[in-house]
Amino acid sequence: MILGPASALLEQELAQEVRRQGIVVWLDRDCSFTDFVQRLTERHAAGDFEHPVVGFRGSFMELLFALEAHGSGYDRTPLLIHMPGFNEDSIRETPVLELYSAGTRFRKALDTLIRQAATGRVAPDQVDQFLADKPTLEQADAWLGQASSRSSMGLPALLEASGPMLVIEALCGADSTLARQVKTDAEIEALRDYLHTLTGMDAEWREFLPKNGKSDLDGVLTALGAWLLCVEYVHDLRREPHLPALRRLKGVAPTLVKMSCKLVSDLRDQHADAYERLATDVEGLIQGELEVMTAEDLGQIDTFCEEEERVLAGAVAALKAQDWQKAQSWCKAREGGRSPRLPRLARPSPSSHGLLPRSRPMKTRWHAMLRRRFGWTVRTAVSSRNVRGGWTTACRISGPCKRSWASCDSCTGIGQTSWPRTSRAFAGRAVFFPSQTCASATCTNRSSSP
Repeated sequence: MILGPASALLEQELAQEVRRQGIVVWLDRDCSFTDFVQRLTERHAAGDFEHPVVGFRGSFMELLFALEAHGSGYDRTPLLIHMPGFNEDSIRETPVLELYSAGTRFRKALDTLIRQAATGRVAPDQVDQFLADKPTLEQADAWLGQASSRSSMGLPALLEASGPMLVIEALCGADSTLARQVKTDAEIEALRDYLHTLTGMDAEWREFLPKNGKSDLDGVLTALGAWLLCVEYVHDLRREPHLPALRRLKGVAPTLVKMSCKLVSDLRDQHADAYERLATDVEGLIQGELEVMTAEDLGQIDTFCEEEERVLAGAVAALKAQDWQKAQSWCKAREGGRSPRLPRLARPSPSSHGLLPRSRPMKTRWHAMLRRRFGWTVRTAVSSRNVRGGWTTACRISGPCKRSWASCDSCTGIGQTSWPRTSRAFAGRAVFFPSQTCASATCTNRSSSP
C-alpha cells in the first residue's frame, strides 16, 4: 500500500517517536486519524510498520485484552496506543492512565499535518483555501499527490527531492547546483514558486529589497537570505517590529517559520563564514529596525551581530546598576552553544592545550568596547574553563574606582577591582560578576587578588 504525502509524513513521525520514547499514547481529540490508524495496524501485520499499534474502538475491555500482549508498561516496550476523542484530562479517567503515565503523549492536529506536508509543494495561500473546507486526511493525500505529480520532471522535481539542501548550498556561494541548473526565466520562476511554498517568501518581500543590478538568480537568493534571517529575528523579538516590511512577517504560518528557522540554523552551523557575510548584508537593509532595538526587546537568538552588541551593552549597564538578576538572565540565555557566534569566535586552537581560546577578534572587540565606553583596561589572568561548551576567561579590569561596579566609598584612588574566579560565557565573550570589595592599593577595604 502506497501512502500519500501527508500519511507518509505522519507515519515517519510516529515511527521516530515510538523508537525514541518506547510507549506512545496518541491523543486524537478530534478523531481525525481513526482510518489511518486502522491502515497502520494492517501495515504492522504485513511487516511494513515496525511497531505494534493498538487502538481504542469503544470498549476498554477489548483494549485491555489487546494490551496484554505488550507488557505491563514498565519495560517500555515500543508500542503506539491510539485514543480517539480523548485529551489530557479525560485520559486520566480511563484504564490507560498507567500506560499514559509511563509513556509519552503524542498529539497532532490535521491542519498542522497538512501544512507540514504541503511545505515545499503548495503555495501557502492555496493551503489556506484547501483547509477552509475542512478536508479529511484521505482528501489531503489526494490533493498533495496531484501537486507532486505536476512537478515530476526537471527543476521542480529536483527541488522537491533535495530543495532545502540545494538552497543552503546556493546561499554559500556562486558555484552551486542551483547556479548551474537555473538559467532561463521559466526556471527562475519555478525557483521563486518553490521558495514561496518552502518559506513563504512572496513578491511583496522581493519588492521591498533594492535591486542593486544583480542577476535574477542572485536577486532571488539575496531576497531569500534576507527573508530567512528576518523571519527568525521577528519571531524571536519580544515586541512588534518597527519597520512595516518586518511587521507583516509576524503573520507567516508556523510551519513556514519553522522551516525558515531551520534553514538559518543549518546555514549558521554548517557554513559560519557564509552566514556572517549574509547577516552583515541584511543588517544594512534593516538598519532602521536595528537603530531602535534595545536589549530588552531581544529574545534568546542573536541573528545579527548588532543584537549581541546591544545585549552586551545592556548587561554592562545592568551590572553597573547592580541589577545582577537581569544580567544573569541574559547570560544564561546565551551561555554555551546557544550564542550563534560562540562556536566560531571562542573555538580553542590546538596550541591552547585546552586552557585559553585563541580568539583574537573576540578579545579585541570586548576589550576595545570597555576602553571606549568606560575607560577600563583589561588584563587576561590565570586560565579559562569550559562552561557547557563555552569558554570563559578570568580577567582583571582596571579603571577609576568611582566608575567601578565594586567601588568603595572609603577609596578615592586608582586601583584594580577584585573579581571572583567564577564567571559565565556571554555571547562569545566573558562576563564577570564582581565582588563587593575594593582592590585599590590605598584602600582599607582592599581584598586579596583572585
